[in-house]
Amino acid sequence: MANCECEGLEGLELAKCLAPPRGDYELDIPVTNNLSLIITNSGLILKQVVIDDDLPFARTVERRVPDEYLDHVNLRVKKEDLPCLAAKALLQASSHGSEVSREKVERCRRIIEEVSRNC
Repeated sequence: MANCECEGLEGLELAKCLAPPRGDYELDIPVTNNLSLIITNSGLILKQVVIDDDLPFARTVERRVPDEYLDHVNLRVKKEDLPCLAAKALLQASSHGSEVSREKVERCRRIIEEVSRNC
């Protein structure tokens, strides 16, 4: 079995490493009513739902944000809980058919179990 690429990481770096890939049960943390912070294995994304009065539908605007963004936003969760939330999201993606997530769960099972014990 291959080694887990998340070995030795902590905090946000561990959360990003354990997070599922884009589109696979992403770790979605509400910031405000129409703004969410998405944590994926490729980084942080700010997702905003925009409703235009002239259009009959809502659109989603996404932009990458640096890790330092977390220092300037009031999340509804503690930063220390991010690895735990990422591990849960990875397990959920794995159990719902994400092959990439399933393979990462197999490689990183020990770390996921360790992180999950601290939830």
